[in-house]
Amino acid sequence: MDHDPHGLNILSVYKFGSVALAHENHRLIVSQLELLGVKNEDLECIQNSEHGILSLTSSDRRKAVQLLGKTYIWSQEEWRSELQIMLFMNVKAEIQAMDLESYLNRKLEDTRSG
Repeated sequence: MDHDPHGLNILSVYKFGSVALAHENHRLIVSQLELLGVKNEDLECIQNSEHGILSLTSSDRRKAVQLLGKTYIWSQEEWRSELQIMLFMNVKAEIQAMDLESYLNRKLEDTRSG
């Protein structure tokens, strides 16, 4: 997913369900879903391009604040932290702007050392 509040919102709908589809949530949610995609720690792997690291829009900031008001976000420490850092740094990023070779090499190094 992209590194922005709207991406986290979509993830939360898959994991926790939707108010609009509350009557169907028991069949639709994927409770084991985990956050995959660009995270704050991955921003160094973003290539310099017009679609790289961007400033949050007012819509992004509103969505982030709205999500931080949800109880389920506070139950997901990583998600909450990602949102708070996004707001503090005022940044978002698109996954297609990542330098996947740098990203995968760093992740493999982390796995070997951890």
